[in-house]
Amino acid sequence: MNNNVYRKYLAGILAASAVVMMAFSGCGGAAKTDSANTDSAATEAVSEEATDDTEEVADDTSPADYGVPEVAETTDGIYSTYLRASDRDLIGKLDDDDMLYVIAYDTSAEGNKLLVFGSMNYKNVREQDPISVSDDEKHVFDVTDDTEFSLSGGVEDPRIVTADEFAKQLQELSDSGLYLELEVSGGVVVKAMIAS
Repeated sequence: MNNNVYRKYLAGILAASAVVMMAFSGCGGAAKTDSANTDSAATEAVSEEATDDTEEVADDTSPADYGVPEVAETTDGIYSTYLRASDRDLIGKLDDDDMLYVIAYDTSAEGNKLLVFGSMNYKNVREQDPISVSDDEKHVFDVTDDTEFSLSGGVEDPRIVTADEFAKQLQELSDSGLYLELEVSGGVVVKAMIAS
């Protein structure tokens, strides 16, 4: 999310917080109420301005990245999640095994970037159990001409595909529940896989 959208988003939150605080502080008498009303009107004007500007900028921005912190992933290791576009509300909640849900609700490949919106597991090596789970974030991964993209399922060996085909599959399988795994080495994705 660009800095202007983020600043306006924060201004809206601060304005709303100020209104709530003034409402509570204005309960003690007429003088406080008059002050709160004046401050409230100013806060509403700021809030409306922030909302108007945010809506204008948000038209140029994907709905998935509004309000979601951006994290550039350059630490070597394995990042993984499940393609479950309709289950964003489960992020941060526990599943039946008392494990945090890891869900990607939006993904895209743009140039030399692979974007994953949602939560992801992280581990140092494939054989390890996950050592961390991210919050709902916009994960940005760098890919290169040497990145290997594959699709894997059933008893067959993984099928190597082009970056364009992988990007198309990410969109078509966005709510499939399939597993997405990205191996980062040297700060870039060396292997990207969608698997059943």
